[in-house]
Amino acid sequence: MDGTLIDSMGAFRRWPFFMFSALGLDIPSPEDLRSMRGECAYEVAKSFLAFKTTDPEPYISDVLRMYDHICADYYMPKYARRLPGVADTMSELSEQGFIIIIASASTKKAVKEFMRTENIEQYVDSLSIGSEYEPKGDRMIKAQRLHGVSPRNTVYVGDDLADIRMARELGVRAIAVLTSSPSDQEKTSLADHTIRNFTEVPQVLKTWEEKGYFES
Repeated sequence: MDGTLIDSMGAFRRWPFFMFSALGLDIPSPEDLRSMRGECAYEVAKSFLAFKTTDPEPYISDVLRMYDHICADYYMPKYARRLPGVADTMSELSEQGFIIIIASASTKKAVKEFMRTENIEQYVDSLSIGSEYEPKGDRMIKAQRLHGVSPRNTVYVGDDLADIRMARELGVRAIAVLTSSPSDQEKTSLADHTIRNFTEVPQVLKTWEEKGYFES
């Protein structure tokens, strides 16, 4: 979701400073913040904390609560940049007959608030969020089984190199989005297609459908 449907970097550059101060930990450098990753909310929180404590576990539940009640409620609405055309693109994909699943390492509350703000609830068939402790790849497999969709008929759209690697590991096609993250050689070489923003997805899928890439 982040970087594909919304540019949240403005919020994520600011809220960790509040979080670390509230926990009584030293604030990490901008370089440290840029390197934090995770496939679920738990892993992201652990990645945040690993730079400043050798025992992050006692802090993780507080970080997740702060994310829901401070980052999602204040920093995201104030500092995240809404991307144009998200609702229209979702509507177009739905009309084309595609099942739409939002996969995110964010918490349920953050994702649902984003959907409400963008007015896209009616287009989203399910959320691949699951537990805050469950890796994104496992959640995607569950979503495929829930909807009875084969890997060949699944397309993952993401902006992070880890997203594209995950798609490759799952045996699904991948579209790399360059909205809020710079292009890099590995990401573009692993992806089946690269686009500048999410609004280009319907045309890519229409072309693939015409070429017979999907099973009937």
